[in-house]
Amino acid sequence: MTEIVLTDKVFNIIKQEIAIDINIDVAKRTKPKEKVERFKNKSTLFNGFPSLAKWLVPYLTENIVVCFGEVDFKALNDQLKIHGLEPILGEYIDLNKFTTDNGLYNLSSLAKTSDFLKIKHDAHDPLSDSLVTLELFKYLNTKNEIKTANAKILNIDKVLDIEVNGSYPKKKDK
Repeated sequence: MTEIVLTDKVFNIIKQEIAIDINIDVAKRTKPKEKVERFKNKSTLFNGFPSLAKWLVPYLTENIVVCFGEVDFKALNDQLKIHGLEPILGEYIDLNKFTTDNGLYNLSSLAKTSDFLKIKHDAHDPLSDSLVTLELFKYLNTKNEIKTANAKILNIDKVLDIEVNGSYPKKKDK
């Protein structure tokens, strides 16, 4: 499940959308299955990761990207490589890194951030996560604290236990 919130320069929301790759089998995974069922009718559905990537990657390469942590970029680049697609390179604004690096530990999670900003947050709603991230960025921006991107998009040579070229690593002889 992927979500985007796109704004203009003064943070008016232009678009907010959830995307789901319906080819991912979540039948045996309770929480992901519940989440897909909850948001399926409110989401754009994609039939396979390549079509999801075709929709998502332009948002990440043509806009200033703000996120709350690097995990999503690691997972996205893993999937891009597994499917033989180019990984995303460049920089983004990592609010979790920014708040931690600047001693703002009361803003080190989305739950803490929503409490601090006194805004509603549903930890099981991906758009809610994005909206809290947006509100944190707006808050920090009003204090003129964030000037530029502060993190490199990770581009690793191995994806899970699959080599980038698609071959599996050789097993060590015993």
